[in-house]
Amino acid sequence: MAARTSSRQITAREQARERAATYAARERELVQLAEAFFLADGEAEDVLEAAETRIAAIREQADRDVATTRAKAAAVAEEMLATGAPIAQVADRLGMSVTELRRVRAAAGTNAGEGTGVAPDADAVGDDLGVAPTAAETDVQAPDTETSTQPAVRRNAA
Repeated sequence: MAARTSSRQITAREQARERAATYAARERELVQLAEAFFLADGEAEDVLEAAETRIAAIREQADRDVATTRAKAAAVAEEMLATGAPIAQVADRLGMSVTELRRVRAAAGTNAGEGTGVAPDADAVGDDLGVAPTAAETDVQAPDTETSTQPAVRRNAA
């Protein structure tokens, strides 16, 4: 009976070794595949970083281009005001409010109502909701607001 037991033992060992070899081969394959996965994932991160760098450069260039074209637009608005057109009329022609036009001019480094030699439009004074008019724009004071040193200025007073 010893021979039968040993042949069974030998058969069992062979089956165990075959299965272990199968598992070992599968484990080696899984390790290699995991390595390939981590390499590909690392490459994807590198691609994303390079793309972010390119995107930042494109945004910087776009910001410069936008600033240049907005300065050109503000220069055209200044030319329109230099013709003597009131600021409210120029704003209307450009499809914006007086406030927006003043912001465009301020962003371009000009000051609303100054340096153009153009008298401000009386209808535009106080039209910009929260932005105080400049001294050049406030050539009209409300009646009954006289101070002891300065009388009220009234337009078309007869």
